[in-house]
Amino acid sequence: MPATVIVLIAVAAALAIGTPVVCRFRKRLSTPADDSVDLRRNPHSAPDEPYTADEAHEVWQDHRDCERSECAAKATAFQTLVDARKVVPSVRVQR
Repeated sequence: MPATVIVLIAVAAALAIGTPVVCRFRKRLSTPADDSVDLRRNPHSAPDEPYTADEAHEVWQDHRDCERSECAAKATAFQTLVDARKVVPSVRVQR
């Protein structure tokens, strides 16, 4: 089998595996229609407006690797989910 065919198969396999990941993040990577959005904003800072329950759920998932004590976005999302009764805080964990 020629080396070119092997390379093409490898590239096709890599694209097939990477496609779901690209689609999952497409919404966040797209340019916002509103020019007033500051694209340089730290994604871990607290939001300017309160999150809706759906937004909080998405932020909670996006920041799953962050510590609530170090990430204001995750802490705000957690409190929004608690207020919406979507999450019940553990009584064993001190905050």
